[in-house]
Amino acid sequence: MARPYTHLTLQERCMIAALLAIGKRTTEIAERLGRSRSTIRDEVTRGRERMGAPYDAAVAHQRAQDRRPTTNAKRLNESTWAAVLPLLELDWSPEQIANRIRPQCEVSHTSIYRWLAADRRRGGRLHRMLRHGRPYRKRHTRESRGRIVNRRDIDTRPAVVDRRERVGDWELDLVIGGDHRGAIISVNERVTGIALQRWVPSKDSSRVADGVIALLWPLREFVHTITSDNGHEFAGHERVSRALEADFYFARPHAPWQRGANENTNGLIRQYFPKGSSMGYVPEWRIYNMLKRLNERPRKRLGYRTPIEVFAARTGLEYAAAAELLKIQ
Repeated sequence: MARPYTHLTLQERCMIAALLAIGKRTTEIAERLGRSRSTIRDEVTRGRERMGAPYDAAVAHQRAQDRRPTTNAKRLNESTWAAVLPLLELDWSPEQIANRIRPQCEVSHTSIYRWLAADRRRGGRLHRMLRHGRPYRKRHTRESRGRIVNRRDIDTRPAVVDRRERVGDWELDLVIGGDHRGAIISVNERVTGIALQRWVPSKDSSRVADGVIALLWPLREFVHTITSDNGHEFAGHERVSRALEADFYFARPHAPWQRGANENTNGLIRQYFPKGSSMGYVPEWRIYNMLKRLNERPRKRLGYRTPIEVFAARTGLEYAAAAELLKIQ
C-alpha cells in the first residue's frame, strides 16, 4: 500500500543536507528516507539560497512554512472578497493583494487562487483578471547585427550598482511589436522598482536614443548608469550618455539574468501588450495607464510597498512630488 504523502520535516531536511555533504545522490537519499526521487530532487532545488549554492536545511524549511496556506478559502466571508476584487481589477497579483491588505483582512494568496479556480469551475470569468504566463521562447543570437561602437561591458560597471545602494541605476530594453513596426522602450530603476515606458514608431537606434532621453530627462538628477542588452537598437548609447550625463553599459550576450529586473518588467508589460500585438501605433493613454498601474502596484521585494512609495522615501520627495516627477498623477 502506498505511503500517504506528508510534508518533509526539519529532521528530514537536516538529513538531506548531511547526505548531500558526503556526496550522496538524490536517488540514494530518496531510498534512505523512503521518499520519491522527485520529492528529494524538488526539495534540493528549492532549498538553495541562490542558484549554484549548497542546499540549506534551515532555508528550505522556512520557505516550506511560508508556502503553506494560512487561511481556508471556504471560510472567507464576503467582506474579504469585497476588498480583494477591486485590487484584482487593478491587475494586482493574489500575493500582492494578500500581503498589502493585512492585517485588516486575513487572507492568503493561495486562498485567492483557490477561490478564483472554484469560480472558474462554476463557469465564472474572474480568473481572467490573473496574469497569464507565456511559454519559453528560443533566444536568437544577435551577432549578425554588427558590433556596437565603443561598447562598454557590464564587467566595468561600478560595484555599487550590484549592491543596490543608491537610486539612479537603470536597466533598459525594447519590447517589440508583433508587426515589427513599433516598439515600447522599457526602463526600470534597480533599487525602487520604478518602471517607465515610452512608445517609439520603430527600433531604429536614433529613434530609440531620442525616446530614452525624453523618458529619463525629467529624472536626470537620478540617472547614474544605464545597462542594456546588445541589440543594435542601442547603438546610439553615446548620445544618450552625453545627454543624461550617465554611464552606459552593455550586459554580456545571452545573459538576461544580468538585467533580471528588466526582464521581469517586460513580462509585466506583456500583460497589457501580449506577444504578437501590433505596436504600429500606441496612443499615449495606453502607455500612461500601464505605467500608472505598474508603479502603484505593491512589490514583494519592496516589502509590499509600491515603487512610487519607495522612490519618494529614498529620494526625500513628497509622494505627490515624486508622482509628478514621474508623470504618474
